[in-house]
Order: sequence, then structure tokens, then C-alpha cells
Amino acid sequence: MKIHLILLSFLFVFSGLNAQTVTVTNVEQDGQTLVVSYGITGGTGKYEVSLFCSTDDGTTWAGPLKSVTGDVGKNITAGLTKKITWTVLNDRADLKGDNVRFKVKASKVEGTVTDVDGNKYETVRIGDQVWMKENLKVSHYQNGDPIATNLSNDKWAKTTSGAFAIFNNDDANNIKYGKLYNWYAVVDKRNVCPVGWHVPSDQEWTTLANYLGGENVAGGKMKARTGWNSPNIGATNESGFSGLPGGLRFNDGTYGNIGYYGYWWSSTEYSTTYAWYRFLNYTNGYSSRFNSNRQNGFSVRCLMD
Repeated sequence: MKIHLILLSFLFVFSGLNAQTVTVTNVEQDGQTLVVSYGITGGTGKYEVSLFCSTDDGTTWAGPLKSVTGDVGKNITAGLTKKITWTVLNDRADLKGDNVRFKVKASKVEGTVTDVDGNKYETVRIGDQVWMKENLKVSHYQNGDPIATNLSNDKWAKTTSGAFAIFNNDDANNIKYGKLYNWYAVVDKRNVCPVGWHVPSDQEWTTLANYLGGENVAGGKMKARTGWNSPNIGATNESGFSGLPGGLRFNDGTYGNIGYYGYWWSSTEYSTTYAWYRFLNYTNGYSSRFNSNRQNGFSVRCLMD
């Protein structure tokens, strides 16, 4: 096997997180393998790195290539001296020619996003989606308008405007679990999420569950391994979603189920008084889909646009 190589400097910017430049700096042939040297600059955190090749001067690309080792796959940090070794014959026994190009794609796996109040959240890529790893804590809409709070039980039960509460008005719960929002806050056009983010629709929650293997197992992959009451069945958190049992404020204004259940709103209505949400349970590994009264106060996770 003997081929002539053309290097490709490939710029990949993942919008909404720290931008980075990925540059292929050298390709060397070593017997039946090729060693691709590259660098990631201008970004922080961890990336999922993939290698692609083209034999028609960059018109079409094959990949991501499978028979690769080195600085490739998930959890790759930025740096200038990265290398990927590709066992060519395992993937492309016919590779030859004068116009072979390579590109390296680096997708952000983890990063941070900051809301209008200055709260910073870790993020995680799960499939083609990027989620917050923490529940929302913001007390203002994206434009700076305050979200109503400190509502009595009676006012909470009757309001049809956006509002939030902190479980039992204990700030320690806000720090650990975030705030509890009624559905009217979730769908307010002023947006509770940071710029470039939104409250996920019912279908986007379904996309997450399907990527994780379906509703019967996705919950375990979404639950944090600690922070739940025993037995916390099925919890592996292999997705990095890090779901916690923040409980809820019922539509009558009372609180319940902290430590046992986690509830997250979707932006999709079910009826004139109910909307869809997702539910994680300490007794199983399900990611359950239900609908509930819009006055209930649930946790919120934001999804990148």
C-alpha cells in the first residue's frame, strides 16, 4: 500500500459552546497503518473525536473510520500533539491515489452554559442532543423580567401565569435540585432557558429515551448514582444526564416526593389543562411519560437549540 496524501485543515465550531479549531498537521504511513497528527485549539472541556477520509479531493467523505486508536473517541481534551492511528486495510483495502484527504471532527461532549442570573450549568452531549446536566435555577426570564414566586398555596393553585417555587422554601434544595416551575413559566415566550437553549418538547424527550434504549431502560441511564433514596434501582448514569429526585409542588401548593421521584416538564401540551412531562423513579430504571396539571411545579432541563 502506497498512497499520496493531502492534508486538510478542518475547522469545526459547535455553536453555543466554546468554539474550537481542529487542524490536521501531518499524516505518515507506517506499514499498513496511517498516523494522523492533529491539534485542537481555542476550546476547553472534553470532545468526541472522529476521523474521516476522502479519495476524491474532498468531494465525498467516508467515516467515521472504525479501525482507529489513540486520541480518538470520547473524552478527548484539547491539545496540539494529538495522534490517531488508522489500520487502513481493516476499513479500506482499496485506498489509493493522489488525492486522499483527511479531516478530524471534534464535537463537544461537555461544557458549560450560563443563565441570565449568572448560574452556570455543566452540559453533556447525548447522541445528537446537548443537555444541561443540572436542573434549572433561574429566577428571571431571558429578557430579565422576574418570574413570579413566593405564592401562597391558594395563589399557586389558581395562577395561570408563570411561577416558580423552591421545595419547602429551603435554599439547600434549590442548590441541590434547582427550582420547581409551573408549566406556564415553561412555555412563556420570554423563555426561562439561556440564549440558544429551550425547554425540550415531548418529542425531544422521546428522542433522548430512544437513543438510550427505550423508556424501559433509559431512566437508569439518566439517574445519578447517588442522591436518591434506596434502592435507586438501575441507576448507572451512563448518559451523563445526572437526574436527581427534586420532588414537586403539587397543584394545591403542597410539596412532596423529594428524594424519591424526579419530574421534568416538556413544552408540549396534552389538553387545555394538562401537559406532558418525564418522570424518574427510585424503584425502577424507567423513563416514564405522563401528562399532568399545568399548575404542578416540576424541575426543568434545558436543551440546546
